[in-house]
Amino acid sequence: LGMAAHAYAAPASVSINQTVAAAKVTSTQPIMAYFGSGDEDYEYSNTPVKGGFYRVFLGRDAKGRFLVQDLFTDNNKKQTDPYWLTSAEGLGDFGLDYVDSLIQGYYSNGKTAFKGNFKQGDYVGKYDSFYPTGELANSYTPLGAEHYKDEYFYKNGKKAATLEYNDEGETTKQEAWGQDGKKVTGDAIDEIVNEIKEQLALD
Repeated sequence: LGMAAHAYAAPASVSINQTVAAAKVTSTQPIMAYFGSGDEDYEYSNTPVKGGFYRVFLGRDAKGRFLVQDLFTDNNKKQTDPYWLTSAEGLGDFGLDYVDSLIQGYYSNGKTAFKGNFKQGDYVGKYDSFYPTGELANSYTPLGAEHYKDEYFYKNGKKAATLEYNDEGETTKQEAWGQDGKKVTGDAIDEIVNEIKEQLALD
């Protein structure tokens, strides 16, 4: 959801520990947006949502970008490290279209959930997602010429699936393997991928 789709709630203040430019500071920052949980597709909200997230504003730079950080509503733990957004439209958007820097996110247990680099919303290199227990679950890699590759892994590190597709979302290649290492086809590929994705919810 972009800024034009809704009005922001009046900024509230929260006292939290921030790490900006490798220096930890304690400060009071305005809350710019609230978001629902994964079950609610991380929808924007004017008010706090149990099991959801909130976004604090940390500052701007000479390029006009916005430095923000996301936190869990229920415990105030960080859900991301500070990262940059290209414009005000991104303040109320829980997606990646406005990210303009490295972004690293966390589960509520403190384990890394995802990390990747972006330039004006575009992927720069691979974007990795992890299981709540810390193991690599998915690696998304742009291949150039509007083609992309998704690799999925079991917790033991064995590859579960490889999918390649174009910018229209059409699959151009797919392979998958069961826990026993045997190759699978058809609906079994979707089942493997969906089972891994279900384990990556942030809440």
